[in-house]
Amino acid sequence: MSNAQPKQLLIEIGNTQSVIALAEGKSLLRKWRIETGLRTSDEWRWELKQCLAEVHLLPEALKVILVSSVVRGTADGVAEALPGVSTKLFSWKSPWSFRLQVERPEAVGVDRLLNLEAARRHVEPPFVVVDFGTATTLSVMDAEGAFVGGVIAPGVTMFARSMATQASQLYEVPIELPSRVIGHHTTSALQSGIAWGTLTMVRGLVKKVQEELQAPDAKVLLTGGWARMFYEGLPEANYLPDLTLQGMLEVYESMD
Repeated sequence: MSNAQPKQLLIEIGNTQSVIALAEGKSLLRKWRIETGLRTSDEWRWELKQCLAEVHLLPEALKVILVSSVVRGTADGVAEALPGVSTKLFSWKSPWSFRLQVERPEAVGVDRLLNLEAARRHVEPPFVVVDFGTATTLSVMDAEGAFVGGVIAPGVTMFARSMATQASQLYEVPIELPSRVIGHHTTSALQSGIAWGTLTMVRGLVKKVQEELQAPDAKVLLTGGWARMFYEGLPEANYLPDLTLQGMLEVYESMD
Protein backbone atom coordinates (compact mmCIF):
# COMPACT_ATOMS: atom_id res chain seq x y z
CA MET A 1 0.00 0.00 0.00
CA SER A 2 1.31 3.44 -0.91
CA ASN A 3 2.70 5.75 1.77
CA ALA A 4 2.19 8.78 -0.52
CA GLN A 5 -1.10 10.03 0.94
CA PRO A 6 -1.39 10.51 4.74
CA LYS A 7 -3.70 7.93 6.28
CA GLN A 8 -6.03 7.98 9.29
CA LEU A 9 -6.18 5.08 11.72
CA LEU A 10 -9.59 4.71 13.32
CA ILE A 11 -10.24 2.82 16.56
CA GLU A 12 -13.89 2.15 17.44
CA ILE A 13 -14.04 0.56 20.91
CA GLY A 14 -17.34 -1.19 21.61
CA ASN A 15 -18.54 -3.07 24.67
CA THR A 16 -17.57 -6.49 23.30
CA GLN A 17 -15.49 -5.97 20.18
CA SER A 18 -13.38 -3.17 18.80
CA VAL A 19 -12.73 -2.23 15.19
CA ILE A 20 -9.45 -0.84 13.89
CA ALA A 21 -9.72 0.70 10.43
CA LEU A 22 -7.40 2.38 7.99
CA ALA A 23 -8.72 5.27 5.93
CA GLU A 24 -7.51 7.70 3.30
CA GLY A 25 -9.62 10.83 3.09
CA LYS A 26 -13.16 9.52 3.57
CA SER A 27 -12.49 6.09 2.09
CA LEU A 28 -12.10 3.06 4.32
CA LEU A 29 -9.26 0.87 3.06
CA ARG A 30 -9.07 -1.99 5.58
CA LYS A 31 -10.70 -3.18 8.83
CA TRP A 32 -9.64 -5.47 11.66
CA ARG A 33 -11.61 -6.72 14.68
CA ILE A 34 -10.20 -7.37 18.15
CA GLU A 35 -11.72 -8.17 21.53
CA THR A 36 -12.35 -5.12 23.70
CA GLY A 37 -10.23 -4.94 26.83
CA LEU A 38 -7.98 -2.73 28.92
CA ARG A 39 -4.65 -2.35 27.13
CA THR A 40 -1.45 -0.54 28.04
CA SER A 41 0.23 1.77 25.55
CA ASP A 42 2.72 -1.04 24.78
CA GLU A 43 -0.14 -3.47 24.05
CA TRP A 44 -1.86 -0.93 21.82
CA ARG A 45 1.44 -0.30 20.05
CA TRP A 46 1.74 -4.01 19.29
CA GLU A 47 -1.87 -4.26 18.02
CA LEU A 48 -1.59 -1.20 15.79
CA LYS A 49 1.81 -2.11 14.37
CA GLN A 50 0.51 -5.60 13.54
CA CYS A 51 -2.33 -4.04 11.54
CA LEU A 52 -0.02 -1.61 9.76
CA ALA A 53 2.45 -4.39 8.94
CA GLU A 54 -0.29 -6.34 7.15
CA VAL A 55 -0.70 -3.47 4.69
CA HIS A 56 3.05 -2.70 4.56
CA LEU A 57 2.79 0.71 6.24
CA LEU A 58 4.95 2.38 8.86
CA PRO A 59 3.50 4.60 11.61
CA GLU A 60 5.04 7.58 9.79
CA ALA A 61 2.40 7.13 7.08
CA LEU A 62 -0.33 8.08 9.55
CA LYS A 63 -1.67 11.60 9.91
CA VAL A 64 -3.81 10.94 12.97
CA ILE A 65 -5.39 8.25 15.16
CA LEU A 66 -9.14 8.76 15.69
CA VAL A 67 -10.67 7.09 18.74
CA SER A 68 -14.28 6.41 19.74
CA SER A 69 -14.91 4.46 22.95
CA VAL A 70 -18.00 3.51 24.92
CA VAL A 71 -15.99 1.66 27.61
CA ARG A 72 -14.32 3.79 30.24
CA GLY A 73 -10.55 3.42 30.44
CA THR A 74 -10.09 1.34 27.29
CA ALA A 75 -8.69 4.20 25.21
CA ASP A 76 -6.22 5.46 27.82
CA GLY A 77 -3.17 3.80 26.29
CA VAL A 78 -3.79 4.82 22.69
CA ALA A 79 -2.36 8.35 22.89
CA GLU A 80 1.13 7.04 23.70
CA ALA A 81 0.99 3.96 21.48
CA LEU A 82 2.58 5.53 18.41
CA PRO A 83 4.76 8.49 19.44
CA GLY A 84 4.71 11.24 16.84
CA VAL A 85 1.18 10.47 15.66
CA SER A 86 -1.51 12.75 17.12
CA THR A 87 -4.65 11.23 18.68
CA LYS A 88 -8.17 12.68 18.70
CA LEU A 89 -10.86 11.28 20.99
CA PHE A 90 -14.52 11.88 20.20
CA SER A 91 -16.99 12.94 22.90
CA TRP A 92 -20.33 14.68 23.25
CA LYS A 93 -18.41 17.97 23.04
CA SER A 94 -17.07 17.20 19.55
CA PRO A 95 -18.23 19.54 16.74
CA TRP A 96 -21.48 17.83 15.77
CA SER A 97 -23.51 19.22 12.88
CA PHE A 98 -26.76 18.77 14.85
CA ARG A 99 -28.23 19.81 18.22
CA LEU A 100 -28.23 17.38 21.15
CA GLN A 101 -31.76 17.96 22.42
CA VAL A 102 -31.58 15.46 25.29
CA GLU A 103 -31.05 15.56 29.04
CA ARG A 104 -27.46 14.83 30.15
CA PRO A 105 -25.88 14.64 26.68
CA GLU A 106 -22.60 13.64 28.32
CA ALA A 107 -24.20 10.26 29.17
CA VAL A 108 -25.04 9.41 25.54
CA GLY A 109 -22.78 6.79 23.95
CA VAL A 110 -20.52 8.58 21.48
CA ASP A 111 -21.08 5.79 18.94
CA ARG A 112 -24.75 6.80 18.72
CA LEU A 113 -23.78 10.41 17.96
CA LEU A 114 -21.27 9.29 15.33
CA ASN A 115 -23.97 7.14 13.70
CA LEU A 116 -26.28 10.14 13.48
CA GLU A 117 -23.53 12.31 12.01
CA ALA A 118 -22.90 9.79 9.23
CA ALA A 119 -26.61 9.10 8.69
CA ARG A 120 -27.21 12.78 7.88
CA ARG A 121 -24.99 12.28 4.81
CA HIS A 122 -27.25 9.48 3.54
CA VAL A 123 -30.83 10.60 4.29
CA GLU A 124 -32.72 13.72 5.26
CA PRO A 125 -34.27 13.86 8.75
CA PRO A 126 -36.41 12.64 10.34
CA PHE A 127 -34.80 9.21 10.65
CA VAL A 128 -34.02 6.41 13.08
CA VAL A 129 -30.66 4.65 13.36
CA VAL A 130 -30.91 1.09 14.73
CA ASP A 131 -27.58 -0.22 16.00
CA PHE A 132 -27.49 -3.98 16.63
CA GLY A 133 -24.54 -4.32 19.02
CA THR A 134 -24.05 -5.53 22.58
CA ALA A 135 -27.15 -3.45 23.21
CA THR A 136 -29.78 -2.77 20.55
CA THR A 137 -30.21 0.99 20.34
CA LEU A 138 -32.49 3.31 18.41
CA SER A 139 -31.24 6.88 17.95
CA VAL A 140 -33.77 9.40 16.68
CA MET A 141 -33.31 12.61 14.70
CA ASP A 142 -36.40 14.77 14.29
CA ALA A 143 -37.53 16.77 11.26
CA GLU A 144 -35.60 19.83 12.49
CA GLY A 145 -32.36 17.87 12.51
CA ALA A 146 -31.97 17.50 16.28
CA PHE A 147 -31.07 14.37 18.21
CA VAL A 148 -34.08 13.95 20.49
CA GLY A 149 -33.27 10.65 22.21
CA GLY A 150 -34.09 7.05 21.53
CA VAL A 151 -34.28 3.55 22.96
CA ILE A 152 -31.76 1.23 24.61
CA ALA A 153 -32.70 -2.47 24.76
CA PRO A 154 -30.80 -5.73 25.34
CA GLY A 155 -28.76 -6.90 22.36
CA VAL A 156 -29.03 -10.40 20.96
CA THR A 157 -26.00 -11.76 22.84
CA MET A 158 -27.21 -10.22 26.09
CA PHE A 159 -30.63 -11.72 25.42
CA ALA A 160 -29.15 -15.17 24.72
CA ARG A 161 -26.84 -15.21 27.75
CA SER A 162 -29.53 -14.08 30.15
CA MET A 163 -31.78 -16.93 28.99
CA ALA A 164 -28.97 -19.45 29.52
CA THR A 165 -27.95 -18.15 32.95
CA GLN A 166 -31.38 -17.43 34.43
CA ALA A 167 -33.21 -20.66 33.49
CA SER A 168 -31.73 -23.99 34.59
CA GLN A 169 -32.93 -26.03 31.60
CA LEU A 170 -31.93 -23.53 28.95
CA TYR A 171 -28.51 -23.06 27.36
CA GLU A 172 -26.60 -20.85 24.94
CA VAL A 173 -27.29 -21.51 21.25
CA PRO A 174 -25.78 -20.28 17.97
CA ILE A 175 -27.51 -17.01 17.15
CA GLU A 176 -29.28 -17.12 13.80
CA LEU A 177 -32.63 -16.12 12.34
CA PRO A 178 -34.64 -19.31 11.66
CA SER A 179 -36.83 -19.49 8.57
CA ARG A 180 -39.82 -20.34 10.80
CA VAL A 181 -40.94 -18.72 14.05
CA ILE A 182 -42.26 -21.98 15.54
CA GLY A 183 -39.31 -23.97 16.89
CA HIS A 184 -39.63 -27.78 16.84
CA HIS A 185 -37.03 -28.37 19.57
CA THR A 186 -35.48 -26.33 22.38
CA THR A 187 -32.54 -25.05 20.33
CA SER A 188 -34.66 -23.76 17.44
CA ALA A 189 -37.24 -22.39 19.90
CA LEU A 190 -34.48 -20.43 21.67
CA GLN A 191 -33.07 -19.18 18.36
CA SER A 192 -36.53 -18.07 17.32
CA GLY A 193 -37.18 -16.31 20.61
CA ILE A 194 -33.85 -14.48 20.50
CA ALA A 195 -33.74 -13.52 16.82
CA TRP A 196 -37.42 -13.18 15.92
CA GLY A 197 -38.04 -11.61 19.33
CA THR A 198 -35.38 -8.97 18.64
CA LEU A 199 -36.64 -8.34 15.11
CA THR A 200 -40.27 -8.02 16.24
CA MET A 201 -39.23 -5.71 19.08
CA VAL A 202 -37.34 -3.44 16.69
CA ARG A 203 -40.22 -3.34 14.21
CA GLY A 204 -42.59 -2.34 17.00
CA LEU A 205 -40.22 0.27 18.44
CA VAL A 206 -39.60 1.84 15.03
CA LYS A 207 -43.35 2.12 14.47
CA LYS A 208 -43.85 3.74 17.89
CA VAL A 209 -41.01 6.19 17.24
CA GLN A 210 -42.52 7.15 13.87
CA GLU A 211 -45.88 7.69 15.57
CA GLU A 212 -44.37 9.90 18.27
CA LEU A 213 -42.49 11.91 15.65
CA GLN A 214 -45.71 12.13 13.61
CA ALA A 215 -43.52 11.01 10.72
CA PRO A 216 -44.71 7.62 9.43
CA ASP A 217 -42.22 7.84 6.56
CA ALA A 218 -39.19 8.52 8.75
CA LYS A 219 -36.28 6.58 7.26
CA VAL A 220 -34.67 3.65 9.09
CA LEU A 221 -30.95 2.88 8.93
CA LEU A 222 -29.37 -0.30 10.29
CA THR A 223 -25.81 -0.73 11.53
CA GLY A 224 -23.86 -2.77 14.09
CA GLY A 225 -22.42 -6.26 14.21
CA TRP A 226 -25.77 -8.07 14.05
CA ALA A 227 -27.49 -5.79 11.53
CA ARG A 228 -26.79 -8.00 8.52
CA MET A 229 -28.80 -10.85 10.05
CA PHE A 230 -31.87 -8.64 10.52
CA TYR A 231 -31.67 -6.64 7.30
CA GLU A 232 -33.92 -8.95 5.25
CA GLY A 233 -36.58 -8.75 7.97
CA LEU A 234 -36.63 -4.94 7.69
CA PRO A 235 -36.90 -4.41 3.92
CA GLU A 236 -37.80 -0.73 4.35
CA ALA A 237 -34.45 -0.03 6.02
CA ASN A 238 -31.02 0.87 4.63
CA TYR A 239 -28.10 -1.29 5.81
CA LEU A 240 -24.91 0.73 6.44
CA PRO A 241 -22.37 -1.48 8.22
CA ASP A 242 -19.66 1.18 8.64
CA LEU A 243 -21.83 4.02 9.91
CA THR A 244 -19.81 4.68 13.10
CA LEU A 245 -16.51 4.73 11.24
CA GLN A 246 -17.96 7.03 8.58
CA GLY A 247 -19.18 9.33 11.35
CA MET A 248 -15.65 9.50 12.78
CA LEU A 249 -14.30 10.63 9.41
CA GLU A 250 -17.07 13.22 9.00
CA VAL A 251 -16.53 14.78 12.43
CA TYR A 252 -12.76 14.70 12.05
CA GLU A 253 -13.11 16.88 8.95
CA SER A 254 -14.68 19.55 11.20
CA MET A 255 -11.93 19.15 13.79
CA ASP A 256 -9.01 19.27 11.36
